[in-house]
Amino acid sequence: MPHMVFLCLALILTVTVIIYIHYTQTTVEGWDPVAYLYAGEQLAQGHGLRFCHPFNGTIGPYFTLAGFNVRRAGDSACLYLNYPPGFPLLLAVAQRVSIFSHTALYVPALCGVLGVFETFALGILVFNHPAGALFGALSLALAPTYMTFSTAPWSDVPGAVLVIGGIVALLWGNRQKQTSVQIIMGSIGGILVGWGIFTRYVDGLILLPLAAYLWLKHRGETLQLKSVQAFGVCMAVAVLGVLSFNRAYYGGFLTTSYSPQHGWYEWPAFHIQYAINRSPVGNSSLWAVIKTIWMNYSWLLVVSGMGLISMRAPERALALGAILVFAGLYSFYAFPSEGINSRFLVPTFPFISLAIGCGLYSSIPGRWQRWWYAIACLVFITSLFVPLPNRLQRLAKRNENAANYLTNLMNVIENCCEPEAVFLAYNTNDLIAYYGRRTTFFYRRIPSNFEKELTNAIRALLLQNIPVYYVQDANPPFRDSLTVLQRDFDLVPLYTEPPIYRIKRKPEVETIFSKLP
Repeated sequence: MPHMVFLCLALILTVTVIIYIHYTQTTVEGWDPVAYLYAGEQLAQGHGLRFCHPFNGTIGPYFTLAGFNVRRAGDSACLYLNYPPGFPLLLAVAQRVSIFSHTALYVPALCGVLGVFETFALGILVFNHPAGALFGALSLALAPTYMTFSTAPWSDVPGAVLVIGGIVALLWGNRQKQTSVQIIMGSIGGILVGWGIFTRYVDGLILLPLAAYLWLKHRGETLQLKSVQAFGVCMAVAVLGVLSFNRAYYGGFLTTSYSPQHGWYEWPAFHIQYAINRSPVGNSSLWAVIKTIWMNYSWLLVVSGMGLISMRAPERALALGAILVFAGLYSFYAFPSEGINSRFLVPTFPFISLAIGCGLYSSIPGRWQRWWYAIACLVFITSLFVPLPNRLQRLAKRNENAANYLTNLMNVIENCCEPEAVFLAYNTNDLIAYYGRRTTFFYRRIPSNFEKELTNAIRALLLQNIPVYYVQDANPPFRDSLTVLQRDFDLVPLYTEPPIYRIKRKPEVETIFSKLP
């Protein structure tokens, strides 16, 4: 390849590294990211994927982080991670090999940069055009959703990067003449895709368009390729590993954290009505998919369409297949792919970006070709970099707001409440438990008989003279919890930002308790 291509690639990767590292979120906002970070720390220290507290066994399984909900027989004090172990394992490896204490926070950024490089490599291997590969890598690096989740500890970018890396290793191995190299690269590809599946099970769907590409590309020779054979063996081992993990961890070969026994909602995860009408938690899931993809690429989707049309059948099967598999799946999912859930579509972005790159270098006949390249490059680069300052400002504001909110919350918690206190919290549950190292009661996990379970648990705590506080961190309060508590207890307001109440027994209840032996 020309030296200019390497210089351009180095420039893209350098800018991407600087942006991703600088805007990495070092104070997370709870929920999945906190669960991943805590699970990674547990693995790095040689412990299991669990969050333990003695109250879980004596009062109820609610003293936990939001991401730990799985219960296992014979271990009532502990709750286990809701998600596959691939990403926590990646975080654990980073913590073990690094001398810096916060290395895990930057793993998504490094994965994001690696994904940009892999997109370039995939463009070279599949489309064999350096300029198109560069265009694809640049459009991926600056896609707002990809930037957002490359700078925060979610599993979506690492999972996608692992499976794309596996595909790159496999396809590069196919091109090698030495049998040993083919086997090695096919095995590496299988291990990476397997790890990606262990990170997000749904990423295994990439195998469908990959199989179509290999079949169309090599026709009857596909299964004769040593790299494909090695890849297939690793995939078989990975599938057996997933099934065995499910059996040991969730209680059944096909049981996952999304199964009803582990707390999935009363509605089905996928339904055709979610695409046509509203989903249970928002707007149409199909419309959310369209809106998120348009928000990331806007008019460049026209160029991507040109690129898909100009591709040969095998390449089109891989790129369009990957886009349709993931976009199609999430068009019927209960949680629309917008806002924080726009991350679901991250696996489609490398292929949309490569289709854009392919479209930009589509052949224009005659003397207009050079002018087309010049104009296309100018418009393309302008469309990516003009909105970049606003996108970076939003990332900076996200990080600043999260840090300020945590600082304020920790100051309040430290100044208001006893070290042994228990906090009833919803949105702030993970922040108080993880950063504040305090005991929290995650009342969202109460499955039924909400008022009865909640009041019984609080009374059990108060009976042991344990101070109990309620943090009103949702508006309106989740499950009308404030009204429920006011009905059964006396609430003494202590702070307004955020509103925190001391929970006490009502006077008549106090009289009854005082007479108990």
